Amino acid sequence: MLPLFADLPTGLAAFRPAPNPHPYRLPPPMRWPVVRWTAQRVIVGVGDQLRAFDPAGLIAVADDAAWSALLGTYTAYQTALTTLAARLRVLGSYAGHLAAATAPGGAVPNPLTPTVLGIADPDHRYAPGLTHDWAVPELVRLVAFRHTPQMLETAGGFHGQRDYFPCPDEATFQAVAADHAAAAVVATAWTTLLTAYGPLTPPVQDRLL
Repeated sequence: MLPLFADLPTGLAAFRPAPNPHPYRLPPPMRWPVVRWTAQRVIVGVGDQLRAFDPAGLIAVADDAAWSALLGTYTAYQTALTTLAARLRVLGSYAGHLAAATAPGGAVPNPLTPTVLGIADPDHRYAPGLTHDWAVPELVRLVAFRHTPQMLETAGGFHGQRDYFPCPDEATFQAVAADHAAAAVVATAWTTLLTAYGPLTPPVQDRLL
C-alpha cells in the first residue's frame, strides 16, 4: 500500500508512511483528497474509490510549505539510501567474490578478507510481506575466520554468506561507514520531522459526519 496524503479544505494534509519491503527503496509519497470525516475515520478519495483510515495513523501536514519540507527530506533520505546501496554494489558481495575466486586455475584465500561487513544486500530479492520500518540497514564489521562454499564463520558465529561483504582494509570500512552515517543523519531528520508534524486530528467538530 502506498503512503496516502489527504487534503482538507483548509489546506491541511495527511501522510501515511506505508510499509517498505526493500531496505534501500522507500515507498513513493502521494497526496489524496479528503472526502469527509467520521467520528473515527477520515475518508479519502483514491482514484474513483473511497478509502477510510484511522486519523491517528496519519501524519498531519499543515500546508504546502510543510509538504515541501516533507518531500525534501524524503528525497534526501532516498538519495542517501541509493548512495549506500551503490557503494555496496561496487564493493560486491562475499558470495560473489567467492564464486569468482573459485574459477579454475587459482588459489582461494580462506577467508577472502580479514574482516567482513554485515549489512542488507541491496540486490537480494526481499519478500513483499517484509517491512523495514523506514530504517537504515544496520552495519557491522566482523573478523572473518573461514568460509565453506555456502557458509561464513565470523566473530558473530557461523551463518550463510548472504548480507556479507568482504572488507580488505580500513579504507573500505570507512567509505561504507561514511555513506551509512550520512543515511542515518537523514533518517533522524525524517523521524524528527514526522514527530514534529504529529498525528492528524479533525480540525473542528462540525466536519465530522
